[in-house]
Amino acid sequence: MQRKIFATCRFLSCFLFLLLLFSCSKPQLMELPKSGAVVAGRQAWSRLVEVENLKADAILSWRATGGEHGKYRVRLFLAVPDRLKIQWLTPWGSVAGQLIIAEKKFWLSNAREKKTWFGWVEDIDRLLQEPGFRNNGAEFQTVAIQFFRYWSLLFSSPAADDRNFSSDVVVEYFAYGIGDELSFAKNVISADGSNMNFRLFELKELSDKELMPQAVEILSKSGQIGIKLRNYSLQPGFAAKTFIYSLENFNIHEML
Repeated sequence: MQRKIFATCRFLSCFLFLLLLFSCSKPQLMELPKSGAVVAGRQAWSRLVEVENLKADAILSWRATGGEHGKYRVRLFLAVPDRLKIQWLTPWGSVAGQLIIAEKKFWLSNAREKKTWFGWVEDIDRLLQEPGFRNNGAEFQTVAIQFFRYWSLLFSSPAADDRNFSSDVVVEYFAYGIGDELSFAKNVISADGSNMNFRLFELKELSDKELMPQAVEILSKSGQIGIKLRNYSLQPGFAAKTFIYSLENFNIHEML
């Protein structure tokens, strides 16, 4: 039990610091099945509901090809394309750490140590180079920067991707499987030629025409992340204070 609590506290020091547990292994990119129904193209995504504002209790998990893995309870607030809040919860339900992304800035807080790191999202790599977050290799920095840059692709539709990423990335869309095995996938190619794969699955029928994914996986050569929704709601919008940093008596470390 003590070991589990210690691991959780270390995880909260940086969003992806323990997510990949310093893994230097290189997972292979997810491939579409060799058999079964595979449909390529944007039209295949037409049955997915448009997710613009999402509030959820979720499980955030990670897995390295070397066998290491972890799982954490989180509270998620997502407003595409530029606002995100993740709260890590203790076994007792209190908030142990928090990440806010809004107005191109981030606030990463560790409640146990009452510390907050604050800076521009595009400069997250500077934070990862700080002594407390330094990694054994470049793979960790790659997946962390990719996640912060492309988190709004998690549940987004092709139309939303066109609005938010048309000049930055190339996105290929697929659907495969049938019935309970139906999944949707994106292959995301960034400007530097690197790839990320997104898979949306465990689909719930909201109506005869709309499906809502209950789970998403993100996989690149640098690591794998999973988010599984538990209780969730699609919001018409959020109060402004949802994405405004308001923690008191925290030591602020500015990266600006």
